Amino acid sequence: MKKIIIVHNHKDFSGAARSIGEVVKKIKSYDIDTYIISPKGSASEFFKSISDNVVEVYGIPRFNHFEIGNYKNFRWLLILRELIIFIYFFFKLFFLKIKIKDIDLVHFNEFELIINAPIFSFLYTKKITSHLRSRLELKKGYYRIKFLKYLSLKYIKKIIAIDNDCFETSVDKNKTTIIYNSLNLIKESKTPIKTNKILTFGFIGNFLNRKGIYDLLLVFKKIYEANLEIDLIVAGEPIKRNILYNIFNKKKKFSKFYFKK
Repeated sequence: MKKIIIVHNHKDFSGAARSIGEVVKKIKSYDIDTYIISPKGSASEFFKSISDNVVEVYGIPRFNHFEIGNYKNFRWLLILRELIIFIYFFFKLFFLKIKIKDIDLVHFNEFELIINAPIFSFLYTKKITSHLRSRLELKKGYYRIKFLKYLSLKYIKKIIAIDNDCFETSVDKNKTTIIYNSLNLIKESKTPIKTNKILTFGFIGNFLNRKGIYDLLLVFKKIYEANLEIDLIVAGEPIKRNILYNIFNKKKKFSKFYFKK
């Protein structure tokens, strides 16, 4: 039986967790054992609802060099957090190795996790793949890009970009393939679809600045002020962030931003 480890990057449930969860559910019918390593939170709770092989951890080392959220100014302080978590995660994997001895493939659910590739290569396998779900920052951080290229060339066998925008920023396009996050659910409906005169847009996701929710609300504020017959429905929830994030982030809380604007 083949054994796979999937490493998820964030504790909060999101589209990335959902999409890889669909893969986990699909491959249950094959002769494959899937283990999921995830930070403890709503994401790990989701994984536990679809799999019995979930390993919860307090944190996983990441190296953020995306267009949104890369290290600059006070954000460089987060490197200290990653260094501490790196030591913790190494020992966590070391003891996990005693329980799960052999692994055929390791997959990172986001490219920022490839900082862990040397550990997995040493303890488990050299067959490592990674998703690329966000655009990398290519205009700044020359040495950071070289570092990512080095890790990718040495340890990563395949990169999966979720769209062409992410593909354009891949550090190694030769080993990158685009696989869209999509479901083909064909369902015929005999009931006529009722249409409203008002055009309605929807936003479904976590209320994070990088998801565009703040900009979207400001746009629709102008639309409402212009008395246009266009409506917006928003579904999601604010994400609780750590103390450092709340100190240095300008847009601290979604609710405050919403009521102020």
